[in-house]
Amino acid sequence: MRPLVATFLAVILPVSMLIGQAEQSSDADEFLAVAQRCTGSSRIEVLSCEHTRIGVFSTDEGRRRYFVQSNDYVQVAGYNGITNLGIILDADGVVVSVRILDSEDTRSFVKRLKTSGYLKQFTGYGGSGEFETVTGATVTSQAVNETVQRTVAFVGQLIETL
Repeated sequence: MRPLVATFLAVILPVSMLIGQAEQSSDADEFLAVAQRCTGSSRIEVLSCEHTRIGVFSTDEGRRRYFVQSNDYVQVAGYNGITNLGIILDADGVVVSVRILDSEDTRSFVKRLKTSGYLKQFTGYGGSGEFETVTGATVTSQAVNETVQRTVAFVGQLIETL
């Protein structure tokens, strides 16, 4: 075996695998921190497969809830980019709340969505219905609407198997 190949197999490959594991661990820690901040719960079990994660927790009343980040499931471009949502669903796959976690879209458009009460319309959404858009941020709000619809459809099916 060539010395360079042997060095790669003996040193570089294991180190890169460790870095990959550290990145996965870092991603899991970051997901858990975001889930805890969004849900107010410190007791969240994170289930993951590949790049999809779901946080499972119970409310103080004992109701089972699920937390997901939309970017794990769908990525719909708005006016200037993708908006990642934090979505909490109940045991039936119905939306409890939606929060904008981060966005590549235009700041002023995203601010309109956050401050207009727009996100409240998703509460109670379980897979059917129409959503409003925000004037002056129409393309961004249409992308968020589609993100909620597609994420809820996918995660709703996943919840049925848990």
